[in-house]
Amino acid sequence: MSENIKFIVTEVNQLLDKNYNLIGFSALNPEDLLQILSDVLIKIQQQDAPKIDIKTETPEQSSVRILSALRILKYQPNSDPATFRQGVVRGDPETIYSILTWLLRHKDVVRQRAYLARFLVKVEIPSDYLGDPEISALYEQYSNMVNQFKTVHKEREIGKKNFEIAAEFTEDLKAMEKEKEAVLLRIEKMKTKAQPAFYLLDAARSLRMEKDRERDLALQKEQESKIMSGLQISFQGIERELQTLKRSGEEITPQALIQHLTDEVTVQTAIMKEKLTHEIEMKKKRIAALNSVRGYSYLGPDQITILRNKLDIITKEIQGLVESKIAKTDNDKMEPFRQQATTISNMKRNVLERLENTNDRLKELQTKLDEKREQSKMFMDDTAPKGEELKKYVSHLKIKSISYKRYRAELTALKAENGVLQRTAVILKAQAAQIDQGNKNLDLGKQSIPESYTPANAFSTNVQLSRMISALRVKIEPLLHEAQTLRQNARDLEDRYKKVSKARSSLVSNGSGNLLFEINQLKEKIAKNKEETEKLKETLLKIENMEQRIREEMNAQSSSDNSRGIKDEFNDSIAVEEEIMKNLTLQKETMEKDAAKNEKQTQQWNQITAIFTCKIKCAEEIVHNISSTFSTGVMDYIGFATLPEQVHRKSVKRGFEFTLMVLGETGLGKSTLINSLFLGDLYQDRRIPDAAERIDKTTMIEKKTMDIEERGVRLRLTIVDTPGFGDAVNCEDTWKPCLAYIDEQFRQYFTDESGLNRKNIQDNRVHCCLYFIPPYGHGLRQLDIEVLRRLHRKVNVVPVIAKADTLTTQEVKKLKERILADIEEHEIQIYQFPDCDSDEDEEFKQQDKELKACIPFAVVGSSTVLEVAGRKVHGRQYPWGVVEVENPKHSDFVKLRTMLISTHMQDLKDVTQDVHYENFRAQCISQISQQAIRERRYLRIKLKRDSGPHFENSISDTDRLLLQKDEEIRRMQDILAQMQEKLKATGQVGNNIGRSLNRNDEGSNILRTFCLR
Repeated sequence: MSENIKFIVTEVNQLLDKNYNLIGFSALNPEDLLQILSDVLIKIQQQDAPKIDIKTETPEQSSVRILSALRILKYQPNSDPATFRQGVVRGDPETIYSILTWLLRHKDVVRQRAYLARFLVKVEIPSDYLGDPEISALYEQYSNMVNQFKTVHKEREIGKKNFEIAAEFTEDLKAMEKEKEAVLLRIEKMKTKAQPAFYLLDAARSLRMEKDRERDLALQKEQESKIMSGLQISFQGIERELQTLKRSGEEITPQALIQHLTDEVTVQTAIMKEKLTHEIEMKKKRIAALNSVRGYSYLGPDQITILRNKLDIITKEIQGLVESKIAKTDNDKMEPFRQQATTISNMKRNVLERLENTNDRLKELQTKLDEKREQSKMFMDDTAPKGEELKKYVSHLKIKSISYKRYRAELTALKAENGVLQRTAVILKAQAAQIDQGNKNLDLGKQSIPESYTPANAFSTNVQLSRMISALRVKIEPLLHEAQTLRQNARDLEDRYKKVSKARSSLVSNGSGNLLFEINQLKEKIAKNKEETEKLKETLLKIENMEQRIREEMNAQSSSDNSRGIKDEFNDSIAVEEEIMKNLTLQKETMEKDAAKNEKQTQQWNQITAIFTCKIKCAEEIVHNISSTFSTGVMDYIGFATLPEQVHRKSVKRGFEFTLMVLGETGLGKSTLINSLFLGDLYQDRRIPDAAERIDKTTMIEKKTMDIEERGVRLRLTIVDTPGFGDAVNCEDTWKPCLAYIDEQFRQYFTDESGLNRKNIQDNRVHCCLYFIPPYGHGLRQLDIEVLRRLHRKVNVVPVIAKADTLTTQEVKKLKERILADIEEHEIQIYQFPDCDSDEDEEFKQQDKELKACIPFAVVGSSTVLEVAGRKVHGRQYPWGVVEVENPKHSDFVKLRTMLISTHMQDLKDVTQDVHYENFRAQCISQISQQAIRERRYLRIKLKRDSGPHFENSISDTDRLLLQKDEEIRRMQDILAQMQEKLKATGQVGNNIGRSLNRNDEGSNILRTFCLR
């Protein structure tokens, strides 16, 4: 705001020949500001009218004149129109300042608009006056002159632009001529310098030609060698084919050929007699049926009904025959033979069909084999690409790689979406499992298969079940009506209870508030009374002391005449008070004299404070990115720009969680580094084992949790240490406890996530693992390789070189290169930093580049505070000097802390959630599905075993369908029992039960039809 005022003061002084300063201009009253605005408008519009004094006009006239001028100049205010007009009428400083700033910053544009407005803004004439022919002719002439002015002004602007362009062209031509002269001079100088070296150019040309020739010969030699190798390979292939043909020719005999042909003839005759005859008969029947249909005349509705009646009669007869056949008790001795014959014929037909399909498949494979052989011959004839073809091939490969990267990004996005969908499916499956468990626990309405159930009495059993279902339906209908009435009564009682509880709570709160108010008033009165009693006691003591002194003075007057009395002391105190009063009156007079000056000074200081408050407001607006712009009287600020603040506030309120695992041998400084990272002591009670304990020691898991708060942000940090890792003599299974702990945390989170209450899930998953590598050696040891190969697919692994102060800079660099080479050789996936977005600032990009270059981090840890060059640092003291932990020249500690805490903590958590945990969850889901398949298979085997050894032979299609339908009816009954249990909680129970009963009826009808068939 102060910069705008400075700009306004300088421009107004230049435009109006004034001599304002910043403080004086800020102290102007509204009338003076309106006067300055009026003068600026008149000056910018270049009107010949004299200066207008605001005091001679009414406020309405001034505001109308200023607003009409601003409308002509197309000024857009920063607030709503009503507020803007009020500010102009009152002479509000902020409104006037904004108008002056816009006018003086766009001076040229405003002058041009004012100039055009003088000629283009038409004079408004009432329609009554336009009826006069002279006035209408004059107005038409006036309109034509305005249009002529428009065309002339456009031509003038175009001519001005052309003149400017021509001037620019002339300047460019002059500059190009100067450059041409300079280039010619340089060419002449170069010619003079290059004349002695012409023979060297000839030699270089000949040398280049010989090198090109040598390169061509080398390429030709390489091509010839490739052609020779290709010919040798083809020759070897032909020899192999010749040998195979010879062997096959030796193996073929007339007896084998005759046997093969007889087999083929047998098969073909079987196909002709069995399959083809059957197909021909079917085709003939189909043709006869079609011919009969074609021979029919038009069937009317009456004929169709007659045919339907006949069809119903035939079906009833068939049903009667089936029932009579079922009711027969005598056994047909030929039935097993008929069944065997039909089974053999069916098997024969199936074998023939399979044989035909196999032959077709063999022919297809033979044709494909021939095509592949032709292609291989074509590829063998082709030669390797050379020259331009090789370049085209490389460019094609680059295009393929770009498209591959794009597709890979799309595949990653699809995988992430697949993970979300899998998670949703897991949740739904868990809910379905809970519902199934609830259904199993319900015992209502369950029916078991009667002991007397047989396929013969299936129809009667089905009828009995349908009757039971209808009876249950009749029983449920009054329950539904009762439930509806009870639900309505419950709602009414709940509403009454809410009203009564609200009234009671209001009465209790009001009564308790009044009592508390009265108690506070009484306490205040008691406190005031105590203070008054104390004051009265003090005054009584003073009066008693005065009385005692007066008595002593009266008794001592006779004995000591020279001593001073109380009267003299009072006189002295009165004189002192009078002197003080005189001094105060003098000070008052001087202050009254300086009051006017002080008042003006205070006014100026108040204005300065107002300016600074305006600055503070502008800074706050810039910080919060809240800017309101005026367009057609509507504010376009909605409010969703505060969503990041809402998320930040909610996240800070909830706090953050992070779990870090440290893995490495004892003595590498893991505990010291963790204490240095988080400025705490997590390992106060740590005991280092001796050599005897480390012989058969196994890896342990120790978890330390601490709550850290920094600038109002709370972090729940969990450190998982692994004492005993790699300490034993036999380290064969030293990594198993670590993997078991990581899987256990994943399993616990998966269990909590699959439950119903997922709001307060505690995230104890390991988000990052710092793997400490010893500084001695030539890279990764076999133990390190085995551990990392088992860890890298379950957790974000960050390799760390421990005790980097024992190595020089060159040794650290070589060790890092060897470790990275071992990681790449054994295909170990360590934590990959995400790529920076294009909209990131350069500082963050540079920081990310440095962090990527430092992997693995070579660190030094220490909690000892030393004083170096007058400043306190964390470091290690050596005879040759001090190793500073936070010095980038000594170690990568600062970069590791920046990556782990400041920049990539959230990315570590996201990778754990989206990659490692999703892999674990997919495995769990597949195991659950396989377990369900195994259980179903076990139940099927158990059913076969319980049904006897001849289960497969004895069971028929009808029995199998009966069992399926019986299972379906039982499932429907379970659903019915579940709906009865949830009768009080769901309002649509009646409809659902009706649908389930309809399903049961449909199931029973289907079962009845299968039994009849």
